[in-house]
Amino acid sequence: MSEHLKSKIISGLVWRTLERLGTQAMGFVVSIILARLLEPMDFGTITLITVFIALAGVFIDGGFGTALVQAREVTELDYNSVFYLSLAVSGLLYGLLFVSAPCIAQFYQEPSLILVLRLLSLSLVIGALNSVQNAVLNREMKFKLSFRVSMISMLISGVVGIGMAVGGYGVWALVGSALAAQVSRTITLWLIVSWRPQLMFSLAAVRRMFGFSSKLLASGVLDTLFNNLYNMIIGKLFNPTILGYYSRGQSIPNLFMSSVQGTIGSVIFSALSSCQHDKVQMKKITRRMIKSSCFLVFPMMFGLAAVAKPLVLVLLTPKWLPCVPFLQISCITFAFWPLHVANLQAITAVGRSDIFLTVEVIKKALIVAIILGTYKFGVMAMVIGQAVGSLVSVAINAWPNRRLLDYSLSQQAVDILPASLLAAGMGMLVFGLAWVIPNMYALLAVQVVLGAAVFFGGAMLFKFESVDYLWKTAWQFHRGMRLSRTPPPSPSS
Repeated sequence: MSEHLKSKIISGLVWRTLERLGTQAMGFVVSIILARLLEPMDFGTITLITVFIALAGVFIDGGFGTALVQAREVTELDYNSVFYLSLAVSGLLYGLLFVSAPCIAQFYQEPSLILVLRLLSLSLVIGALNSVQNAVLNREMKFKLSFRVSMISMLISGVVGIGMAVGGYGVWALVGSALAAQVSRTITLWLIVSWRPQLMFSLAAVRRMFGFSSKLLASGVLDTLFNNLYNMIIGKLFNPTILGYYSRGQSIPNLFMSSVQGTIGSVIFSALSSCQHDKVQMKKITRRMIKSSCFLVFPMMFGLAAVAKPLVLVLLTPKWLPCVPFLQISCITFAFWPLHVANLQAITAVGRSDIFLTVEVIKKALIVAIILGTYKFGVMAMVIGQAVGSLVSVAINAWPNRRLLDYSLSQQAVDILPASLLAAGMGMLVFGLAWVIPNMYALLAVQVVLGAAVFFGGAMLFKFESVDYLWKTAWQFHRGMRLSRTPPPSPSS
């Protein structure tokens, strides 16, 4: 690996980590405040229509954003063609959602969804305006600028959401927060990124990129649809309140996981794309990402499952206690996401979007089978099935890289085994403290401190490779940041 590429990867990882940790911390605080101010039904109502917004968002991007990052060379014509195509598709889809809102509300038997969906769908058109700016930042690996954009939009979104919730606007506080996030992100990107659209468009450029992006579009539609399938079924078969408990149980581990997932996904894809014809180098990068990210994620998820009950009681109040089992099982589902992300990004980076699509189809068939086999037994059975499906999907995602990167599932299992065993042992120890400490506040504090001490102390005691790597990475970035702040010598010196 060249020093230049290594430096860009390390810098990208650190800035992406800072971005995700910053937005994670801010988002966590905002979500806790909103959860205390609003009712579970408010969150369930928003979750009911999430799938429609998310699906429309996939069609707007169409995989072209990824194609712009993956391509070796991109022209100004390519950028402009993607921009105008995204804008046109967003307007078309917004009109479709606006017209179909009454039908969707009737499907769920929730008349209030009509106006909520129509207003929230505006985020699609607003988001299309920053599609190319996002691609430019990722392609050029300018993750420091991305950090600034995310922090600004998250701050504005939180202020708007909390302000409206305090004012008694209920579900509209969540709508206002989402719209504020998209508007502020778009404005900030246009101020920071120098690219501007010009009056040019080429169907030939679109067709050329569509050869790559079409398979990503299809897999993206499948992925989004099936990621929200549980929300649709639970919302239809049960009620928005139960859906609110389920979505809250998932949102807490997802909030922690999204920081790592976003960091791995964007940085590793850019890094792998830059050396896509060097199989040995790609395997080295992928392996490093899997080991390092699992070293961070496993203690998060095992620890979060162990402290779920006191965490909910202390932060969300007893009205959210029914979400605890959903939270604990979801931790298992999210624990192995680094493996999903790294393997899928490696497949995409080598340009094998056909394999990517095949893998996604297989996993979706598995999800359908699990849902059909569990929904009759209630929500809890469905959530357990979801966790089992996530574990099986690890093997499905890793299978192609046995040939593409010479990095098999068994090799990956060996790489993550030490961290998983240590995290599991830490989780059981922390969970057992509930039998000793009756006070919830004291219990939560002791669990967090002891859990961190046991895991990271054990990692240093057994000399985990990831400890040394992450420490060296942090130190190298610190030196790079210090040197970047040192002014260059004057010509006369």
